[in-house]
Amino acid sequence: MVHFFQEREADRQLAREMDQGGTTVLGQVVTGTGGVGKTQIAARYTRQLWLSDQLDLLVWVKASHRKDVVSAYAEAASRVFGDRTGDAEQDALRFVDWLEQQPPSADRTPARRWMVVLDDLVRPDRMTGLWPKASPVGRTLVTTRSRDPVLTSYGRRCLEVGMFTEDQAVAYLTRVLSDREQPREELVGLARDLGCLPLALAQAGAYILGSRGLNCADYRALLADRARELPGLFELRGVILPDDQSANVAATWALSFDEADRVHGGGLVRPLFGLVSVLDPGGIPISVLTSEPALAHLAEHRTPRCAEEPDPSEPFRGHGAASPVQDGTSTNADDAVDVLRILHDLNLVDFTPGTPHRAVRVHQLTQRAFHDAKSVEDRQQIFRAAADALAAAWPEVEREIALGQSLRANSDVLMEVSGNTLWESGVHPVLLRAGESLEDCEQLAAATVHFQTLHDLIRERLSSDHADTLTVRRHLADLRVMAGDSEGAVGDLEMLQADSERVLGPDHPDTLSVRHVLAYARGFSGDVAGAVVGFEQLLVVRELVLGPDHPETLTTRGFLAVWWTEAGDVEGGLIALEQLMTDRELVRGPDHPDVLTTRGNLARFRGDAGDPAGAVASFELLLPDAERVLGPAHADTLNFRHQLALWRGRSGDVAGALADLERLLTVRERLLGPDNRSTLSTRHSLAYWRAEIGDNASAMNAYRRLIVDEERVLGVDHSDTDAARRNLIFELLDYGRRLLAAQTAVPLDRAYSATTFTKGSAAMADEAVPQDHDGFEGALDAFKEALSLTDPEGSPGAYGVVLHDIADTYRAMGELPLAIDHYEQAVSYKKREDDLSDLAATMVDLVNCFISSNRRIEAGSLLEDTVQVLDGVPASERSAFSYHSVGMSYERLGKGGTEGAYEAALKAFGVTLSLLDAKADAGSYATVLNKIGDIYKAQERLAESLAAYSDAVEHMRRVPDARVSLAAMLIDQGRMMRRTAAHGSNGKQDGAPTGLQNPAAVSKGGHSQDPQQGVSPADLPRLEND
Repeated sequence: MVHFFQEREADRQLAREMDQGGTTVLGQVVTGTGGVGKTQIAARYTRQLWLSDQLDLLVWVKASHRKDVVSAYAEAASRVFGDRTGDAEQDALRFVDWLEQQPPSADRTPARRWMVVLDDLVRPDRMTGLWPKASPVGRTLVTTRSRDPVLTSYGRRCLEVGMFTEDQAVAYLTRVLSDREQPREELVGLARDLGCLPLALAQAGAYILGSRGLNCADYRALLADRARELPGLFELRGVILPDDQSANVAATWALSFDEADRVHGGGLVRPLFGLVSVLDPGGIPISVLTSEPALAHLAEHRTPRCAEEPDPSEPFRGHGAASPVQDGTSTNADDAVDVLRILHDLNLVDFTPGTPHRAVRVHQLTQRAFHDAKSVEDRQQIFRAAADALAAAWPEVEREIALGQSLRANSDVLMEVSGNTLWESGVHPVLLRAGESLEDCEQLAAATVHFQTLHDLIRERLSSDHADTLTVRRHLADLRVMAGDSEGAVGDLEMLQADSERVLGPDHPDTLSVRHVLAYARGFSGDVAGAVVGFEQLLVVRELVLGPDHPETLTTRGFLAVWWTEAGDVEGGLIALEQLMTDRELVRGPDHPDVLTTRGNLARFRGDAGDPAGAVASFELLLPDAERVLGPAHADTLNFRHQLALWRGRSGDVAGALADLERLLTVRERLLGPDNRSTLSTRHSLAYWRAEIGDNASAMNAYRRLIVDEERVLGVDHSDTDAARRNLIFELLDYGRRLLAAQTAVPLDRAYSATTFTKGSAAMADEAVPQDHDGFEGALDAFKEALSLTDPEGSPGAYGVVLHDIADTYRAMGELPLAIDHYEQAVSYKKREDDLSDLAATMVDLVNCFISSNRRIEAGSLLEDTVQVLDGVPASERSAFSYHSVGMSYERLGKGGTEGAYEAALKAFGVTLSLLDAKADAGSYATVLNKIGDIYKAQERLAESLAAYSDAVEHMRRVPDARVSLAAMLIDQGRMMRRTAAHGSNGKQDGAPTGLQNPAAVSKGGHSQDPQQGVSPADLPRLEND
C-alpha cells in the first residue's frame, strides 16, 4: 500500500460492482495503462474486506506469466488440502475446482469465503483452465493493461481506470507535501506536466520530500530541464501519454535517479538499478545484489561523480547519507544496501531487509523504462553481471527452500529477457545451476523440463557437439536414472560417452563424469557387476588425471564402496567407506555434505551387515549434524530421517519406525508434494511396517492407494509401482492364507513354507466340510485380487502360485472340479519357471484331487511325472518336504489298491529320511518313521512295522514338549506289539530284523540295501495302475 492513497470514483465503483453479484459474486477486471494505480486500488479494496472479516482465504497472484499463476495456485492448494501432488499444473487445477465446489463440512459450518487477485495479468489468452468460476462465496479481481475480449467473457465485468483527474492529482500532491505550503497553481502545473499519472506523481512527491528546501516550482524547473535532455533515453511502453508528458514522466524517473546519485555520491545508483531491472520484479534476494560479482559490476560501472557534493551530515528520509565513494575505493555490501535504502525512499524500489530472500521489489514499468534506455552493449554487460551475481549468491547447499525458489525465479526472468547474451560462448553456469537446484530439492519433473528446454535452445544457438550440449545431455540422463528408468538411461549414456570421447577426449573431466553416471545407472538397472567394474576402471583414471584427493576422485571411491557392498562384499565396502570418511574429513572438513553422505552410507551398511542397532545409533548421531549443516528441509536430511525410521523398525522398534515415518510423510508432502517419488517411498515404508505389526487390512488399503498414485505419477511399469504391487500381492496372499488356515484348522506354518510365493502342500482333507462360507469367500476375494495384480506373461511362476492358492481354497470348500481346474492352470504356468520343487508341490496337490475324484489313473501318471520333476532338482536343493508329499500321495493310492503304490511310498519316505537330520530335526524324522510303520502295517509286514514304530518312538523321545505326538506313537507301537505277539512268541517274522538299522535304506522288496548306498530319487518305481 502507498503511504498517501488518493480515493477516486474507481474505488467506489469497484466496491459497488463486487458487491452487486447477488448470490453469485462475479469476477471483476480492473484495466488501464501502466502506472495508473490499478494494483493500489485492488490492494485497498482487498485490505478492507480482510480487515472487516469478510474473507477466510485470500490468494494474491503476480500474474505476469501463466507459470506464476500455476505456482501460486499450487501453493494455495497445499494450504487448502494440506498436501501437494508434485505436479504444479495438477495442483492448480485442483485448487480451481475447489473454488467452484467446496465440499460441505461435517459440522455444517459455512464454506470458506475466498478471494483471488490476479495482479498485472499480461496474457489473458494463456489462462485457460485457471479462471476461477463464479461462486456464491468467492470473489475474483484482475488487474491488467490488456483489453483482450476474453477478459469480459463468462460474466466478468470490466472497470477502466485512467489517470487522476486534475483535482485528484492536486489533492494527492497536497497530502504528500502537507508540511510545505505550495501554491495551488504550481501543484496544478506539476500535475499537468506529469499527465496526472499516479506513479509519476508518487515519484515526484518522494523526490520533493527528500530534498530540503525544494518546492514544487523548483522541481518543475528541474523537470523541464531534464526533459529537454532526455530524447530517446526512456521509452514508456505501456503508458499512453502525449509526447511532452511522456518526456516529463521519463524525466521524473531521471530526476529521482539523479537525486539518488546526489545523495549517495558514489555513482553506484544506476549500476545497481541496472541489475534490479533485469531480475524478478516480485523479489530479489539481497545476497544477489551484495555478491562479489554485483559489487565488482558496481565498482566498474559507477557513474561520474555528481557536480554537487552531498552534505554527509544531512539526513535523508530518516537515515544518514553515506560518505562518497572515491575513485579507486572498493565497493562493499554496505554501499549496495545504502543505495537500496535511497532507492526505496525515492519510491524507485520497495526494499524490505526483513525478508532477505525477496528483499527488493520493483514496478515492472520502472524496470522497463530504465532497461530500455540502455544501449545494446550496456544491456549485455548488465545481463552478464546479473547472471554472475546470481551464480555467486547460489549456495552450494540450499538450506532454505524459499531462497532456492527465489533464485530460480530470478534466473527464469533473466533467461527470458537476456536473449542470446547468456549463450554467447556457451551456457552461462547460472542456467545449469537453476536446473541442478531443482534436482537437489527432488523436483525431478521440473528439472527435466528445465534441462530439456536448455537442450533445445543449445542445439539451436550452439551445436549438438558443444561441450555444454553434452553436459545438459548428462543431466537429462541422470534425471532419467533418478526417475527410475535406469535401463533407458544406460542407452543414452553409452551414446553420450562415445560423443564425449570423440569431442572432448577420453580423459576430459566431463567425459569422466559421463562414465560415472553410466556406472551407477548400470547398477540401478540390475547390472551390479557392471557398476563395480565401471567404478573400478574410473577410479584408476580419475586418480591419474585429477589426483587422489580431488573431490570427484573421492566421490568415485564412495560409489565404488557402495557397489562393492551391493555386490555382496559388505565387509570390504565398510572398510573402504571408513577409509574414505577419514580422507574426506581431511580434505573437505567434517561438516562437508560429502562427509555426511559417507556417514549415512556407513550407517546403512552397518545395518546390512547385521547390526541394525548400530545403524540406528549412527543415524541418530548423523541427523542433528545434517540438520545443522544442510538444514532440516534438505533432501539428504529427509533421506537420513527415512533411513533412521527403517532401521528402527529392523532393530525391533516398529512403533518408533511408524511414528518417525508418519512425521516424515507430513514434512515431505508439505515440502515436495504427495506425488514426489520420495513422498511415495515414505508411504510405501509406512504400509510395509503396518503389515509387520499385523495390521494387514490397513497395509493392504495403503498399498492399493499407493499403486493408484504411482501408476498415475510414475507409470504402470515403473520399478516403484511394481514393488508396491508385489507387496500388495504378498499381503493379499498372507491374508487369504490366514483365512484359509482358520477355516481348515491347518496351522499356517504346516500348510505353507516361509518362502515368498512358494507353497508347500496343504495338509487338508479333500472331503472337508466348510466351516464358514464367508471365511472362504474372503480368502477367494483376496487371492483373486492378487491374481489380477500379477502379470501372467512377465511372472508366470508367481501367477501359478496365486492360482494354486485359489485351487487350495476351492479344495477346502469341497469344490473339487474347480480346484482341479485351477491346479492344472497353476501347473501350466509354473512349468514356465525354474522352481521345480514348487512345481512338484502343485502337481502333488493336483494328484490328491484326482485321487479324491476317483481319477486314479490320472493321479498315478501325474505322480510319475512329479518324480521326474524332482529328479531334476539339484541334490543340494532337494527338499524332504517334497518327497514326503509324494510318499503321502502314493500311500493314498496304495490304500485304493493301486499296485506298487506302497513300495513307491516307501521309496519316497526313504529319500525323505536321507534328506533329514535325525538329531537336528528328530520330530520330523520320527514322523516319517511312523508313516513307514503305517505302510508296513498296511502290507501286513508286522515285524518291520514294529521296528519302524519303535525307532519313531525313540526319536520322538528326544523332542521337548512333544508329549501328544509321543503318546500317539506309543499307542501305534503298543498295538503293533500286541499284533506281532499274536503271530509269534518272540515277535519276529522269518528273517526280519528287530529294528531298522538304516531306515533311509528301504528297498523295493522291503530288504535293507547296503547301508552306505542309500536311496536316490531315481530308484522310485513306475506304477502299474489298477
